[in-house]
Amino acid sequence: MTRAPCSGPVHVVIPVLDHLDVTRDVLGDLWAQGGYDSITVFDNGSGPETRDWLVARAAEGRIELVDAAGWRLYRMWNEGVRRARERAPVCDVAILNNDLRLGPSFLSSLSVALRADPRLLAVSPTCNGRVIDGVELVNGTYKSGGLAGFAFMVRGEAFDTVSFDEEFEWWFGDDDFVAQIERCGGRIGIVGGTWVDHVNGGSQTLLDRVPEVWEQLQRDYEHMLAKWGHD
Repeated sequence: MTRAPCSGPVHVVIPVLDHLDVTRDVLGDLWAQGGYDSITVFDNGSGPETRDWLVARAAEGRIELVDAAGWRLYRMWNEGVRRARERAPVCDVAILNNDLRLGPSFLSSLSVALRADPRLLAVSPTCNGRVIDGVELVNGTYKSGGLAGFAFMVRGEAFDTVSFDEEFEWWFGDDDFVAQIERCGGRIGIVGGTWVDHVNGGSQTLLDRVPEVWEQLQRDYEHMLAKWGHD
């Protein structure tokens, strides 16, 4: 497996809230491809079937499992980065939803691209049939053709300057993160040569899950507007 020059180790962070079928798929893709030094799964209160399956995989040494019941998304992301950087301050951290199917050489392609351009602090794969050659520098997040918050890789050392804002509950944290990167002069990119399918559309935050979700969305929206003046 090709490794990026000067990247250090590659660590994977995956929040999980049930959806065992797709969780098996994304972990299966990672196990088959390799190219990582650790996989940390944050179990945000899964039911017994998913929890038992994750515990068994942790016992086999295939994942590190963290009990994260009730945690907000960006706390899980920050904790995943913190654990990765405890192992090596210079590293690449892939932050993935659990409802993904991964294209070929997924981690390796992202890491090589991320380290090939010193301007890049974070990258995403192509998705939804998008075809590009090499790396396309972009602005903003997925909704405007930029970084996909459901599948991206970031330089660990970038967190000397940026972090995930835990005041957000579930939304706009990726928009905020990209805005931080752009404010400090960094760039983000989309990497050709691999892809991701977002098969379940957000297993953590389905808007029809509980009525309170709409209230959370409004609070996150207002926080983003107050902080940056845009969403």
